[in-house]
Amino acid sequence: MKVLVLAPDFPFPPSRGGKVDVWRRMKALRDAGAEIALVSCYEIPKSELESIQHSDEFRKVVDYLAVFELVPLAMSSTLKKVGFRRLPWHVARRTPERAEMEKLTEFCVSFSPDYIWLEGPWLGEVARVLRLNLGSKMLYRSHNIEHQYMWSQASAATSFGKRLSWRASCLWLKRYQLELMRELDHVFDISYRDVDYWRSQGINDITWMPPLSFSGAAINESNLMQSDVAFTGNLKTPNNVAAAKNLLSQIVPRVRAINPSVDFLISGSSPDRDLLQAAMAAKVRVLPDVEDIRAVQQGARILISPVTSGGGVQLKIVDMLSTDNPILTSPQGVYGLPGHVASAFDVFQTWDECAELIIEYLSGRRNPDLDLRRRARSEFSAAGFMSRIGDIS
Repeated sequence: MKVLVLAPDFPFPPSRGGKVDVWRRMKALRDAGAEIALVSCYEIPKSELESIQHSDEFRKVVDYLAVFELVPLAMSSTLKKVGFRRLPWHVARRTPERAEMEKLTEFCVSFSPDYIWLEGPWLGEVARVLRLNLGSKMLYRSHNIEHQYMWSQASAATSFGKRLSWRASCLWLKRYQLELMRELDHVFDISYRDVDYWRSQGINDITWMPPLSFSGAAINESNLMQSDVAFTGNLKTPNNVAAAKNLLSQIVPRVRAINPSVDFLISGSSPDRDLLQAAMAAKVRVLPDVEDIRAVQQGARILISPVTSGGGVQLKIVDMLSTDNPILTSPQGVYGLPGHVASAFDVFQTWDECAELIIEYLSGRRNPDLDLRRRARSEFSAAGFMSRIGDIS
């Protein structure tokens, strides 16, 4: 089996949720014997890109690679694509000019894939050109109801500029994503609940396909980053920043009013100054840009996700299932999961309830149901992923 993956952001190294999700899927395909070609955008120095593509870890998964540079948003060519072709912002930035597109098409035709796997709508124009030139089955991975997700991020953003940027990203997005999904052979959605939404919009060839969880050896105990309660997430996205601030303003004071010694930890990429200052004022540790987030997740006595907006399925929630530690989350944290998986989490409805759960777990009066946990983990296996692909072959 030959699979051509169209990834809107270069997925290696897999340093955050979206990249991790794509890379794990590619690795599962490779482990199952597939030959992998990757087409992707990059916005890192070419020297760094060349070093990555020749690394052993990258070459164990990717057989063939074609990349093109992500176009700056203010470039006139990008603005023309938005204005005249009615392309969403992030699609316009990832639509190559004619000469570049011809090179990519030649690369893909020579690879002659059995399947083209499109990760989200952002390389949709590339996919459309390839569909005209290849007889391959086209599969689409939906990560979110993107126009709703972008709008919710705009609502959670803390500055006018960021709100404007997120809302501009919604322009023509619903129409574009629906048109693209109708053109392709099958849709795999990350969210169990979003499948129903897309069906209500006329997308019938659609299947739930959850993300893959981490599989591999546990972190050595000496490398664990110990804490009582830990929150992990990409701190560049407004909903995760808001979740971290919920932890600091709503949960920490309630818990420490009962037990002042509870040690809280926030870990994620690129925390901004406001968040760092708020954490310092609350006497909460922040570990930015941790190389292996499992060291934080496996080192915490309790894992928590106080998110109140977002979409799809959060990869950090799925990875939390690979531990035996208590997992506390708001309803949004399990939004895209079926009931039998959501039941493996402690879902709190109020901040008071969350604080009470933390105290109960830390005191030993409560323990997680590990049988539920083990059953939930089975949904996120490589074997399940390959089985779902086989069902539509």
